[in-house]
Amino acid sequence: MFDRRRRLKFLFIVFIGLMGYLLIYLQVIYSGITHRRLQEQRTMAINKYKDAKMDYINMTSPGSIEKYATEKLGLVNPSERQFRYIK
Repeated sequence: MFDRRRRLKFLFIVFIGLMGYLLIYLQVIYSGITHRRLQEQRTMAINKYKDAKMDYINMTSPGSIEKYATEKLGLVNPSERQFRYIK
């Protein structure tokens, strides 16, 4: 009887140890998957930021503003006599 109890205790401790190891191992795997997913999201966010920045630079350039004003708004360049220089 005494040997049987010791054997059951030992098996229980081994079982708990294996379960703990399995839990830690699964947590490491899950953390790696989450880390990879976050890296992909970060890369996508950086690319979107760069695209938005390039769009902003292109839209605020003097050439594109002038093109928009002449084509969409119907504005024309002023003639030479419409300028008045102030000293």
